[in-house]
Amino acid sequence: MPPKDNHNNQPNHTAHRHARVVPITSATHAGTTPPTTAEQTIEDNFDAIYKLCGLHKRGVTREQFRAHPFAVLARFNQTGAPDSIANGYLPLLPAQADVAARINADDDRNE
Repeated sequence: MPPKDNHNNQPNHTAHRHARVVPITSATHAGTTPPTTAEQTIEDNFDAIYKLCGLHKRGVTREQFRAHPFAVLARFNQTGAPDSIANGYLPLLPAQADVAARINADDDRNE
């Protein structure tokens, strides 16, 4: 089944069709035994995460992403992308991720 578009919950037939997506329960399992670790999720879905997050459009090479995947995802506000992709949904578009980061920053300042 193709990933679902977050906007209308419809299958997205233009998404990367050859990526093998391995579901996990949550990225909060970091440090547990594979295959339920966040690291394993990124490894198993590396190409899908790299392409669907548009990291190549933001100047991130595959080597940079492979070396520091969590730092790269955090830098571009895409920390939820591995779980989204593993659960069959598309991650936020880059512009959406930027807006989400601004909203979260505003919420943090107002607390």
